[in-house]
Amino acid sequence: MFRSVSIEELATRSSEMDHRLIFSISPVVRSLVEQYLVPSDGDVTQLTALFSKYVRELDHIRYAHSLSYSSERRLSEAEIVAGTILCRDLPKQWRRQRIDQMNAHATAVVGDVRRALHVPRDLCGAGREELLGALGRGWEAWSYVSSRDAGDGVGSFSVIVLGVVLDCHRFLSR
Repeated sequence: MFRSVSIEELATRSSEMDHRLIFSISPVVRSLVEQYLVPSDGDVTQLTALFSKYVRELDHIRYAHSLSYSSERRLSEAEIVAGTILCRDLPKQWRRQRIDQMNAHATAVVGDVRRALHVPRDLCGAGREELLGALGRGWEAWSYVSSRDAGDGVGSFSVIVLGVVLDCHRFLSR
């Protein structure tokens, strides 16, 4: 019954729906931010540069860690976010090694985005001003990415910046 639906077909049909669902929580995210500061849109130039760099890195991961040299079989954004590779045609050890390398690369890219938004490494030991600054920059990035049309990197970048906002909110509310 479900075997006739391909992953590519499912991904194509759901990308616009996912975009709307992700950003339907914007009013809730905004209310969390408003508990601590007045939300603003921030410097679009810096956010555009950060997002462009992120999309380039995401593309590199999609090609570099694919199990095929064919451009049609690059990894999907969802595979990178989920931390797995769906293709099971190859030996288990080689596939596991590729998954581990991909996850290390993706973790480094997430760290780059968080550093660019000046999120403290140690949230527990961070001061209130540091957390407020990171919360503001996280909101600006959320606002920026939520205004974009669905496309490469929008979904995963939004998850990263949502994590920044929620992490900062959690430590501020302690």
